[in-house]
Amino acid sequence: MAGLYLYTSNRLERLADILAEIVSQPLSSPFEKEVIVVQSRGMERWIRMQLAQRLGVCANTEFPFPNAVLRILFSSLGKGVELDSSYEPSVLAWRIMDILPQCLSRPEFHEIRDYLGEEAGEIKLYQLSKHIASCFDQYLVFRPDMVLRWEKGQGRHWQAVLWRKLTRGKEPLHKARLKAILDEQMHEPDFSPASLPERLFIFGISSLPPYHLEIFYQVSRFVPVHLFVMNPCKEYWFDIVSERQVDFIVREEGVRYDTPQKLHLETGNPLLASMGRLGRDFLSLILEFDPQGHTLFEDPGTSSMLSMVQSNILNLRPRPSAEGGKITISQRDRSIQVHSCHSRLREVEVLYDNLLALFEEDSGLAPKDIVVMAPDIVQYAPFIEAVFGSRRNDHRAIPYSIADRSYGQGGQLAPAFVQLLELAEGRFAASAVLSFAERAPVKRKFHFSEKDLALIRKWVMDTRIYWGVDATMKAALGLPESKENTWRAGIERLLLGYALPGKEEGLFRGILPYDAIESEESVTLGNFLDLFEILVRTASMLSQPAPLLQWHDRLTQALEDLFCPEELTEHEYRTLRGIIEGLKDEAQASSYRGLIPLSVIKSYLSERLAEAGLRGGFLSEGVTFCSLLPMRSIPFEVIYLLGMNHDAYPRREKELGFDLVASKPRRGDRSRRNDDRYLFLEAIVSARRRFIISYIGQSDTDNSPIPPSPVVSELLDYLEGSIHLPGKELRDHIVVTHRLQPFSPAYFREDSGLFTYFEENLEAARSAVSPNKARPRLFDQDLPQAPQEWKKIPIENIERFLSNPVKFLLKERLKVSLAQEAPLIADQEPATPSHLDDYQVNQRMLKARLSKKDLSRLYPLFRASGMLPHGNVGVVDYERRRSAIESFSESLHTLMQASEPSFLDVDIHLGGCHIFGRIGEFFPSGLAHYRYARVRAKDHLRLWLHHLIGNLHMSGDNTLTSYLCGRDEQWIYPPVEDAQENLEQIIMLYLRGLQSPIPLFPDTSLEYARILAERKGSEEAALRAARKLWEGSPYRRGESEDQYFKVCFGDTDPLDETFTEVSQYIFSPLLACRQRL
Repeated sequence: MAGLYLYTSNRLERLADILAEIVSQPLSSPFEKEVIVVQSRGMERWIRMQLAQRLGVCANTEFPFPNAVLRILFSSLGKGVELDSSYEPSVLAWRIMDILPQCLSRPEFHEIRDYLGEEAGEIKLYQLSKHIASCFDQYLVFRPDMVLRWEKGQGRHWQAVLWRKLTRGKEPLHKARLKAILDEQMHEPDFSPASLPERLFIFGISSLPPYHLEIFYQVSRFVPVHLFVMNPCKEYWFDIVSERQVDFIVREEGVRYDTPQKLHLETGNPLLASMGRLGRDFLSLILEFDPQGHTLFEDPGTSSMLSMVQSNILNLRPRPSAEGGKITISQRDRSIQVHSCHSRLREVEVLYDNLLALFEEDSGLAPKDIVVMAPDIVQYAPFIEAVFGSRRNDHRAIPYSIADRSYGQGGQLAPAFVQLLELAEGRFAASAVLSFAERAPVKRKFHFSEKDLALIRKWVMDTRIYWGVDATMKAALGLPESKENTWRAGIERLLLGYALPGKEEGLFRGILPYDAIESEESVTLGNFLDLFEILVRTASMLSQPAPLLQWHDRLTQALEDLFCPEELTEHEYRTLRGIIEGLKDEAQASSYRGLIPLSVIKSYLSERLAEAGLRGGFLSEGVTFCSLLPMRSIPFEVIYLLGMNHDAYPRREKELGFDLVASKPRRGDRSRRNDDRYLFLEAIVSARRRFIISYIGQSDTDNSPIPPSPVVSELLDYLEGSIHLPGKELRDHIVVTHRLQPFSPAYFREDSGLFTYFEENLEAARSAVSPNKARPRLFDQDLPQAPQEWKKIPIENIERFLSNPVKFLLKERLKVSLAQEAPLIADQEPATPSHLDDYQVNQRMLKARLSKKDLSRLYPLFRASGMLPHGNVGVVDYERRRSAIESFSESLHTLMQASEPSFLDVDIHLGGCHIFGRIGEFFPSGLAHYRYARVRAKDHLRLWLHHLIGNLHMSGDNTLTSYLCGRDEQWIYPPVEDAQENLEQIIMLYLRGLQSPIPLFPDTSLEYARILAERKGSEEAALRAARKLWEGSPYRRGESEDQYFKVCFGDTDPLDETFTEVSQYIFSPLLACRQRL
C-alpha cells in the first residue's frame, strides 16, 4: 500500500535482502518495470548482482538517478507544464554571459564590475557566468523559497536583480516553480499522477536535499516509496556533537565546564560525532516525514580492531575513560593498517605487495573482493598501469580495472580533439603539430605508421621547422614578416626537393630544395601534407570568434576532417558528438547571439569531457580502482584507501564569495568537507575484513615526516584511546613506515616488519649492501673468430673501428644497436646555431673558400636552410664567420698551392686481409685533412691511417707528408719508413676487436700515451691525466658516458693494463711521428 517506508541497517547486504524480498512480490503486470533510484552506476551494478544472486535473475528493472525521476513526475503535471531547459545550469551560463554586461552599470553590481575590470575578456566573463549559473541552480534546489521571493520583486541583492532580468517578469517553469506546482496539485483530491511506477525504491543514497525528500514524500501518498539507507548506528545519535564542537561551544559560552554533560552535550562515539554529520542530518530529515521504520542492524562483534570500531559506532560507545576500559588485541591483528610512503608510485608498489600478502594469507579472497579508492584516482592511474599493467604476464599478476576516469583524461579521441583547439590557439609549434599527428585517431585518419612518423619527424628537424604557419602568422603576432623556419618554408623545401632531386646546392626562386626524399616516401609526404593543409584550414576557422550555432558546425566539421574513430573508441566518438550537439541545443535554448572566441569553447569542451566518464571499470574485473565519491558505501572484504594526504582529503572546495547558500547554511545543505568525512566513515563501516590506508608521509627529498589526512589522524587517536596492545605501542603496530626505494635492504630483514614479493628488488638490495660488487663486463669470453669475408675490409670500416671499437663490435659483428634518445624538436629559433649547424656552416664555407668561390653567394643558401639567425643578427653572424674562415683558409693556401685536391683509390693485401677504398685529399705538398673545428683524437687516428696507407702505396723514392689542420692547432706527419708494420698492427687490432671489446678510447688513450711520452715513463701521472678525460667534469662530458662503453665494461674499471697496452700500441708510433706546425 502507499506510504513512505524506511529501512536502515549498518550492513548494505541486509538492505539488499529486504529489497530482494519486496521485489520478489510480483507487480500487477509482467510488463511493469521495477524502478530503483540510485545515485551512481556503481551502486546500480552492485544491486543488479545482489538481486540476481538472491532471485536468480535481475531483469526489467530501471535504475534512474533522482533528478530523472523528478522529470517524470513533472511531466505528469499537465500539457505545457514541463521543465524549462533555459534554466539548466549550462544554458543559464550563456544567458548570464549575455545579460551580465548590461547590468554592470547598476550600483548593485559594483563588486562584479570591480572583479571583471574595465576590459573584461570573454573567458573571464564566461567563467564568472558559469559560477553564477551553478549558484542559481543550487538555489532552485536548496533555496526555492528565496528564488520565488525574488521573482515577486523582493530582494535588492545583485543576484536578485540579475535573476529578475533572466526571468523577464514571467513565472518560468524551473525546478523551484515546478515543485510548488507539484505540491499544489498533489493536494488536490482528484490528482492522479499517471506516470508513477507501482512502487518506487530509493537505495543506498547517503544524502538527498530536502527538495527531493519532500517530493518523494508527496509521491508516497500515491504509491509505496521504499527508502533503503545505511545507518552506521542503531542508537539515537542525532543530538551528539564532536569533541571539537564541544570546545567551540564552551568558548562561545565563556564559562569553564569540567565535562560536556554539564552543558547537556553528548559526544557519544567520537568518530561518529566527528564524521557522521551528513548522515545524521539526512536521517533526521527523513524521520520528520514519519516513515514506517524497519531496522536490520547486525553487530560485527569485537574480534578484531576493525570489527571493534564498527561495533562501537553501531552501539554509540564512547571512548573509554580509563586505561582499564580499553580492549586488548593480539599482535596478529592487522585488520586496520596505515602505510606511510614517499610518493604515489611507492604507494602503489606497496599496495601490490600488500595484496599479494592478503591472497597468500587467505586463499578464499579474490581480487573482486577488493576495492582501492583515492580522492582522485586519475592522479594514480599512470602508476597503477605501470605497476599492475607491467605484470600482466607474470604468475603474480593481479587483474584490475580503473573506474571514474573521464574521456578528457583517459580517452583517445577527446584529448586529441582538445589538443586541436590548443593548436588553433597557439603558434603551430613543431612539437605540437607532430604530437598531434601521433594521436591514434589522427594516425588512423591519415594512414601514418610509426615508421612514417619517424620520417616526418626527421624531415621537420632537417628543414629546421620551428613554429608558425607562414610569414603572415608571424606578422599577425607583431614580428617581422619572415617565413624562415616556418612550416610553409619547410614544406616548400620538401616539395621542391622531391620535384628537383639533386638540386640542394642551389636555390630555386629563393627556395633551397631538401634533397633527401626517396620516391617510395612520396605517399607519406602526401598524407602529411593533407594533414597539414586541413589542420591549417581548421585552425584558421576555429581561431575566429563566432556565434554558438556556428561553433556547432565548426566543431562537427573538424571532428569529421581530422579524426577517424575505431570500434574501441566508438562510444567516445558518440559522446563527443553528443557534447557538440548539446552545444547546439544550448545555443537554441539560450538564444545567445554574441560572438564566442575559441578560448571559451575550449574551456566549455574541456569541462564537458571531464564530466563524461569512461564506460565500465567499477566491479567489472578483478580489483576495482575508483575515486572516493559519495554513494560508494558498497561493502567489500578489503577496502584500501590511497592518497589520504593532509592536503588532499577532505577535499577542499573553493567557496564563492557570493554563494548565498554557503553564507547562511541550513540543515540538508551539501558540504564537500562533510561529504568526504562521512564517506570515510562509510568506508570504515563497509570494510568486512581489512581497512587499509596509504598516504605520502615522508618527503622524497629529505625524508622529513608529513602528517596524514585529519580523518586518518582522528582514527589513529581513537584507536590509541580505545585499544591496548601488550608489549608494543599501538601506533607503531598500525602505522608502517616504508622506505624510499622498494629495494631497500630493510625489506629483507626479518625484524623490520617490511616485505616485498619481487626478486628484482632482492637483487637490487644485494647490490646496495655490497657496493663493491660491480656490474660485470658484457663479455666473459671471446667471440669465435670472424668468418673469412670479414677480412675484406673497407677503409671506412677501419676508421669507424678506431673511432669506437666497442660500438663497431656491437653494431657490426653482433648487430646490436643501442637505442638512442630521440632528439628534442625545437619550438623556437636558437639565438645562435646549434653545434652541428655551426660545424656544417663552417665546413661548407671553408670548402667554398678553398675552391675560390665567392662566400657572399653562400649566405642566401644558409638563410634558406634556416641554419642562421634571422635578420641582421644572421648577417652579422655570417660576416663574423666569413672573416674567420678567410683567415683560416689563408693558412691552408700555402699547403694546397692553389691546386684542386685529388684522391687515391687503394686496393692492397696486407696481413692476410684485403684493404680497399679511397683516401685523400692530396695536394702537391702531401695529404691534408682539415676542418674548422677543434682537433680531436679521432682526427689524428683517421689521418694516421690514411698516412700509413699512403706511404705504403708510395713506397720507393716517393714519400708522403700529411697535414692535419684545425681551428686551434696544425700538425705535420713526415714520411714513415715502417708504414707497413704500423698498418699491420692496426689491422691485427681490428681483427682482435671483432672478437672482444678493445679498451681504446680515443681522447683518453691519446692523453695517456701523450703524458707517458712527455714524462718518459711516469705511468701514474699518465693514468691520472687519462682518468680526468675519461670521467669528465661538470663542464665537460667524459668518454665514460658513451653508452656502448657502459654496456661492454659494466661497473669495472676499463683503464686497466690492457688499456695502457692498447693506448701505447696505437698512439706511440703516431706521437713519435707527428710534429706541431
